[in-house]
Amino acid sequence: MIDRAISICDKEFLAAELAHVKATFLYNGYPPGLVSSVVRQRTNRPEVPLPDHNVPLLLLPYYKGAGEKIRQMGHPRKIMEEAVSSSAVVEHVVACLHPDDQVTVTRMHHDPEDDPDGTR
Repeated sequence: MIDRAISICDKEFLAAELAHVKATFLYNGYPPGLVSSVVRQRTNRPEVPLPDHNVPLLLLPYYKGAGEKIRQMGHPRKIMEEAVSSSAVVEHVVACLHPDDQVTVTRMHHDPEDDPDGTR
């Protein structure tokens, strides 16, 4: 959870997100010393830069079950061939989900190494 927060959150929101993750672990009964130690270890590591793939980046809100719904909609290539806008995909997924689901942001990107012949 700590690594995910570090890789996803903007620097502006990282401290608040780490505090939330820490509070969640403490609330769930994890020892305070262990939680603090892991947070400290993970945040004091040298920063590893994310690879720059120079490809479009699609930011989607996280909803429970959204990944499954997107997979059901078809292969990523099919979505691109149909020129479906990202906002239409998000609106469709959101419409299929429960309105009380908590929203967080996740990142998705197309990795050219996954598609060496460039067909997607």
